[in-house]
Amino acid sequence: MAFELPPLPYDYAALEPIIDKQTMTLHHDMHHGAYVKNLNAAIEKHPELGKKSAEDLIRDLNSIPDDIRGAVRNNGGGHVNHSMFWKIMKPKGGGDPNGPIAQAITKTFGNFKDFQTKFNDAGVKQFGSGWVWLAGKGSDIQILSTPNQGGGTWSTGTKSTSATKPSRPANRSKRQPWRTANETVWGRTRGDGRTRPSRERSERKRQ
Repeated sequence: MAFELPPLPYDYAALEPIIDKQTMTLHHDMHHGAYVKNLNAAIEKHPELGKKSAEDLIRDLNSIPDDIRGAVRNNGGGHVNHSMFWKIMKPKGGGDPNGPIAQAITKTFGNFKDFQTKFNDAGVKQFGSGWVWLAGKGSDIQILSTPNQGGGTWSTGTKSTSATKPSRPANRSKRQPWRTANETVWGRTRGDGRTRPSRERSERKRQ
């Protein structure tokens, strides 16, 4: 079965003025859509892999044939990461986290504001394309960085609770920089104990 681009869980304009409709449309339909298209093209060369989920494919890259391993890593990772990306934001959401994640943040970072500062700082320092994650094993959490389409869950052996992809430049009309958007996107993330803020950086050429 071919992989499919998941629909946004809200309208393209739902996150305005933080992230405008044009940016969301471009990023979801074109960028994420390209990951899905390229992943399917790679899998067509080895149809037996089509029985696996994208998560299973990238979780065991050593089992992927050499001729498509890079394409599966980049495009499968991009597909999985961005599928999470859309779900972590919520129209009219926001507020400090609560429940176990709030307790873990306080235990590790002192308070939510200090966590935000360190999390955003990790994104600023990420060189090139990549992701920053709040991830952990058991009750221990930490901020991790992975290059390109690496993932907090499948490439680091941890369970991801939060993700950020450092900013991309605003090079089209009405497009805000993702870095600028992320400074306020904390007000758009879920405030239901699943707070997972996110932002995006320029994509490198896909395989």
